[in-house]
Amino acid sequence: MTRVEPAEWDTSPLTEAAPAPRPRAEAPVAEPPAQDPPSPADRLAGLVADRSRKGWLIKGGALAGVALLSGTLWSATDRTVTGTASLPPDPPQLVYEEHVQVKDEDCAAHAYDDTQKFFQKNPCKNMVRRLFATKAKDGAPVVVSLAVVEMHTPQAAAELEKLTSSNNTGNVNDLIRENHNVPGGPARFNEAGYASEVQGKKVLIAESEFYAYSRKDVDLLREVSKDTLRLVNEG
Repeated sequence: MTRVEPAEWDTSPLTEAAPAPRPRAEAPVAEPPAQDPPSPADRLAGLVADRSRKGWLIKGGALAGVALLSGTLWSATDRTVTGTASLPPDPPQLVYEEHVQVKDEDCAAHAYDDTQKFFQKNPCKNMVRRLFATKAKDGAPVVVSLAVVEMHTPQAAAELEKLTSSNNTGNVNDLIRENHNVPGGPARFNEAGYASEVQGKKVLIAESEFYAYSRKDVDLLREVSKDTLRLVNEG
């Protein structure tokens, strides 16, 4: 039998394990000293600086917004003006010299053709006819006949204006037909420029003619007649 010797025991003293280091306590965080609230001047300076930094970023959008807003306001203003406001009539552009004025109450006696027949069925209230001397915008002398016929109703006035504005239906007599005239004026209205207008119960009728029959410009004469109608608005 083999004898087994016991192993030698390590009799050296045991070394104790070093204790784990304790965590170091964090130093208390010092609070920043209290500061006085910014003065109004400092707040204003900061606001200006902040706006300056942001200005370049919003500049394009702001301008576009202003342009859009301006366009909207302009359109709204423009619609308001044209839709609801009424401008006063322009004053006459020509200078008129009145030579004759005649007032009548029997319009049928001073009309012809279909217009005379109309007055026989629809008597007027009164009629004022006038003769003027003026000059067209190119300086040519012109005679103008202006008749203001007052009917009893707006409907009768509208019917009269429609009738006298049609061809070959007659009209009221201009004063040259009844032997009145302006000095040096033509013997009759030959190729006259015509204009008419209804104002409530009144019908305004204007005819213009050059002194010299050799002068031909109906469009220019119509401009004179339209301008003459504005005399009524001036009283």
